[in-house]
Parts: sequence; structure tokens; C-alpha cells
Amino acid sequence: MQDTLIKKELVIGIIILFIGLSIYPNVYGISDENKSLQFNKQFFSSDMLVFKRLISFFMKLGHIPSLSACIIKDNEIVWAKGYGSYDIRLAKTADIETVYAVASISKTVTATALMQLYDDDLFNLDDDINDYLNFSIRNPSYPHVPITFRMLLAHRSSLASDSDVWHLHKDYPGDCPIAFYPFLKEYLIPGGSEFFPEVWSDNPPGEEFHYSGMGYAIIGLLIEVITGESFDEYCQNNIFLPLEMYNSSFRFADIDIDTLAIPYIYCYWGYEPFMHAGDVDYPSGCLRSSIADLSHFLIAHMNNGWYKNV
Repeated sequence: MQDTLIKKELVIGIIILFIGLSIYPNVYGISDENKSLQFNKQFFSSDMLVFKRLISFFMKLGHIPSLSACIIKDNEIVWAKGYGSYDIRLAKTADIETVYAVASISKTVTATALMQLYDDDLFNLDDDINDYLNFSIRNPSYPHVPITFRMLLAHRSSLASDSDVWHLHKDYPGDCPIAFYPFLKEYLIPGGSEFFPEVWSDNPPGEEFHYSGMGYAIIGLLIEVITGESFDEYCQNNIFLPLEMYNSSFRFADIDIDTLAIPYIYCYWGYEPFMHAGDVDYPSGCLRSSIADLSHFLIAHMNNGWYKNV
């Protein structure tokens, strides 16, 4: 499974590199006088056919049934396209409105949500998170070393990288029914009903990088505690709706399943579908969104948080 994901990520990286080096410079010509963008019709009559064939080749190489991509320049989508079938049985063709489970891209939204609260002066990045919780989170080996917001964001809280123990708490059909609290207390604190020592690293907080999905679950809990809203509601009200990301949500139940890409794993006999799953650490990896929606999110970050004057 891990080898398959690495192979897919490598192929997607090659595709993105190819888009950047070969497509973008040729789609537009820039006039010397006013630097305005001029449409290059010749590109779409010749090079685009080659590009489409190369995309199809790379998708077959990486066993990727569907793919959606876009290029943004000057706050606008200047090129966008979907390839393949996001529902093989019904032969549904992907486009820029196709909704995908975007995995760890979710963390960028979660970090944005937390930093909105920082902008509102509701905490400082180097505050001890225990000052905001009704229980104490500490690495048992370093009980006197505070864990800060900054450490959680940067994967330096001393939580260990996600392990097989962590995966015991993943993959509920649809949306995960487990609330952050009291689960995180039981999972992270010695003596808790879900505690395993392996969830903590041997390093003191702040010193080493350990990629941790559960660290972003803690961020989700902090957002709930600080705002008094559920994490997914906060993101809907303060990120998705203002950015006109109407087909994006951390909750499976909010998504139009007719536009939702089916997850597949490739086996020697072909593509096998598997379920959309919800995880305890859903702020870390359970966002579902489309290229069209994510373009709004990127444009906002390109403009210091502004999108269409919002």
C-alpha cells in the first residue's frame, strides 16, 4: 500500500513538473508593449494533443484512474482540465468540479483556521497549549517541557510519527464518530484507556521533526475550545463559505456523492474501489475538495488572505 502511494506521488510530481516546464510557457505569449496575455491558439491545436497523451501515459504508469489539475496566474485559473474516470463503473469523466479526498492538503486548511485565531489575538504561538485545555498534554519523558502551538504546527511537539498503533484508530466508514475530547486525553496520557507509549518520541518537545497526524487533531481540539464551535463548522463558516468553496468539507456527509471521486487501489486484476473513511485525526487528512475550490484557497494565500475583496 505504501509503495503504491509513493509511486502515485512520484508520477503526480512528474506531471506537475511537466505542466510547469512545458505547458505554462507556451499557453500565453506576452506582448512587449503592455505585458498583456495573448491566447496562443497554435498550442491547443498541436501541443495540447501531445500533452494529453503524455498525461494519459503517466496516469497509466502510476495506476491513477482520474486526475484534475489547474494553473493559476494573476488570481485566475488560466488552464484547467480533468482526465480519466473518477467512477470507473459508471464511466464518470473527471473535471475541475470533481471532489477528491485530498489527504494531507487538509493540514493547510487546519493551519489556516488556527492562524486566523492567532490574527485575532486569541493566543500566542509560543503559549503552552495546556493553558487552553481542561487536561494536561505532556511527553511523559519530559513532563516539565511545555508543548506550544508553534510546535504542533511544525510537527515538533515530540509526538512520534504515526505508527501502527495510531492506525488502530483510523478508517471509520464515512465520518468518524469519535470526538476529540475525551479521546485525545485517553490516547495521549499515561493510564488512559487508549494510551500506548509509542505515541511519544524520545525527543523533548521542540527539538526534532516527527510528522504527526494526531498533532493536528490536537489543533482541531484547540480550535474548538477557543471558538466554542465544532472544528468542521468553524472551517465552513470562516474559510469555505467566504472563499466560495461550496464543494469542500471535512465531513463526508456534506459532500455531493455524485461529484465525489471513488478511491481506488490498483491490483494486478485492475482497480479495486474502497470506502471513504473518516479518521480520529480528521483535521490532518479528511478534507474533500475540488480543484475549482482549492484554487480559491490558493488565490487567498497568494493575496495575504484576500479573495474577491473578502
